[in-house]
Amino acid sequence: MDQIGWKRKEKIDSSYLTIEYGSLVKGKKVVIPSAESGLCRYCGKKSPEVSFKTEAHAFPGFIGNNSLFSSDECDSCNELFSRVIEDDLANYIGVERTLKRIRGRNKIPKYKSLNGTLEISADKSSIDIRSSREDGNVVGVY
Repeated sequence: MDQIGWKRKEKIDSSYLTIEYGSLVKGKKVVIPSAESGLCRYCGKKSPEVSFKTEAHAFPGFIGNNSLFSSDECDSCNELFSRVIEDDLANYIGVERTLKRIRGRNKIPKYKSLNGTLEISADKSSIDIRSSREDGNVVGVY
């Protein structure tokens, strides 16, 4: 790492609190603690005005995060982000998730184009690409 890289690292290290160091382990949940218990970092509302019953993913579950959660996101903000931002992002990167075999909550998602002429599915060992065209079907398994 060059001198500029070290300065950036020092800036980050001095600006953020390390709560855990190491790798996330499948099946082990890590919850990022809130700076002030019962306060949402997004809307600024406090309990009991808002609730904190839902587990809020620090990174979306659709990119494979089942380990890192945040304790300072209220249920209202969590639902809003899930419905508006995360849904649009998941649709935007849909084909990448399939091609790179990034599991969602349950499985690798299937990709379908908006006009329905392209469908891509994947499992651990293959990628199945189907394209329907006026002159017949083109099918490929890789």
